[in-house]
Amino acid sequence: LMQQTKKQRKLHIGNLQPGSGLTGPILKTFVAGVMQQLALTVKPGDPISETFVAEGGKYAFVEFRTVQEATNALSLTGVELYGRTDDYVPLTAETISKCEGTGILGTPGDLGVDPPPKIAGPDLTQATTVVVIKNMLSEAELGDDQECKEIAEDTVEKCEAEFGKVKSIVITRPGKEGVTPSLLGKVFVEFEEVEAAKKAATGLNLLKFDDRVVETGFEMVMAYNATML
Repeated sequence: LMQQTKKQRKLHIGNLQPGSGLTGPILKTFVAGVMQQLALTVKPGDPISETFVAEGGKYAFVEFRTVQEATNALSLTGVELYGRTDDYVPLTAETISKCEGTGILGTPGDLGVDPPPKIAGPDLTQATTVVVIKNMLSEAELGDDQECKEIAEDTVEKCEAEFGKVKSIVITRPGKEGVTPSLLGKVFVEFEEVEAAKKAATGLNLLKFDDRVVETGFEMVMAYNATML
């Protein structure tokens, strides 16, 4: 399999300066170091299995341990060493099937490579009419009356346009009596129907607000009513 995937793991490095003194070990150290700095490797250890520098130093080849790392290395084009892909051939479906689980592909979940992170979503089996939204507002926004008012209005408008009728909304802000640290900064949206709340929790989960990614869940109606007192 290593031989069958050689062309998918091997990249041509061109536009090198003749007589620069470049050697295989120097090239290997350079490319491996840059890849590790840019998080282009897929598992611990040296991503390069072999290097070759032509006589005179006009061109070179770098062979990677995995197909994925060779693909990632294509993004290094123009980073001091100019990469061409004349010898690069995409994998066929048959070869991919043979390589699965061997560690050669280097894709998430392959041997030695961490699986893709599981993205948590709201537990729809615990749905109520109240959706809680976390990490939606910054500290500065929480302390600004006008910002909170506008965010609440925008949230209601979006929810009613996309999910269903909203009964009320509460943003738990600093200084509100009875607000515990665990509730601080959360946005509670009460819908008229559970189905609308489910749609909202699913549709709003993992949306980005500025540089923040929000998470959604559900709150018991009685607990929500207590935040409104």
